[in-house]
Order: sequence, then C-alpha cells, then structure tokens
Amino acid sequence: MEERSQAAKRNRTTHPEKNLHTSGSVSYSTHNKKSVMSRARACPYFSELFDRTHKRKGTDDYVSESARTIVETYDRTMTDCYVESTSQPDLDLEAWVDAVGEPRKG
Repeated sequence: MEERSQAAKRNRTTHPEKNLHTSGSVSYSTHNKKSVMSRARACPYFSELFDRTHKRKGTDDYVSESARTIVETYDRTMTDCYVESTSQPDLDLEAWVDAVGEPRKG
C-alpha cells in the first residue's frame, strides 16, 4: 500500500498538468446524477460533464493544454465521422479513445 502511495505522489509531482481537474474526488457518476437533477432532460451530454470537470470555474478556459487538445481532437473526429444528416451519439467510445489515447491503468 505504501508503494502505491509513493508512486502516486511521484506521478502527481512529475506531471502537475495532469492533476488540474476542477471537481476534486467527485466521480463521473456523481457528476452525472447532479447534472440530471439540475437539468430538464434525463441525461447530460458527455461533453458537458467533461467541460464541468476540466474548465476553470467561472471562465471558459480548460485547466490544461492537454484537455483542450482532447476536446478539439474529439470534436474534429466526430465532425468527420458523422455528417450533418446523421445523428451523433452522445459519446463515441472509439473516437474518444482515439482522442485521449489508450488507457494507462487497469
């Protein structure tokens, strides 16, 4: 347990740009539930939740260049894949993995 704690501490100090989420330890599921309660529609869009957790409060600035690049790449991929007459899914997992990269953990 101590090894994992030390490894996590090293990762946080080595890559501070990756630790800028604006929502703390609140899970995606919790954000989703809060968003459902505060909106008229049943399910928030994935992009809304990403923006809520990756933009600075009160501004339209992303917390890191990495977050901005991910959003721009994902949006471009979605535009290329789905023409205007085709309905876009809320989240295209293949496009998301292409934008973000392969998972690095389990």
